Amino acid sequence: KEGATIATQHLLLAWHRAIGFLSGPVASYSSRQRAEGYRAALVEEGLPMNPAWSRSCSHEVEGGRETTRLLVKEHPELTAIFCYNDLLAVGALQACAETDLRVPEDIALVGFDDIPMAALVTPPLTTVRVPRYGLGDHAMRLLLKRVEGLSEAHEQIVLHPKLIVRASAP
Repeated sequence: KEGATIATQHLLLAWHRAIGFLSGPVASYSSRQRAEGYRAALVEEGLPMNPAWSRSCSHEVEGGRETTRLLVKEHPELTAIFCYNDLLAVGALQACAETDLRVPEDIALVGFDDIPMAALVTPPLTTVRVPRYGLGDHAMRLLLKRVEGLSEAHEQIVLHPKLIVRASAP
């Protein structure tokens, strides 16, 4: 949720007011959390969330490409799109190229996860970096504590994401 909020805030700070959202699968917890973060940033800015600007799709490149193509055709007023993950954002980049939308001049794109490909596409993706190694480290420590009988029933650990600004949404 925090990562989606900072991604959307980044777009809002660049004066985008028509921001689309490509969410992942409806049943996905992380997709729902990212949708909450997107909405929270809009509400904080005093903007209503336009449900027509938000679309659920598969979390693969093709889902991002197809959904973006339809979204920008139906809503040419969009100036930015926040994507559930970087694979969707890569698909969104492809759709923009196919529809002659320049990124970031015509439409800004932000992904999520900071996969290695995010820095290699053209233009490189602005994205939210998730502390994957920290997640793995904490998960292993919790597992070892549980195996040794030292853990409590529930322990919450929060690791904070970081916005990585690149050319797709400077």
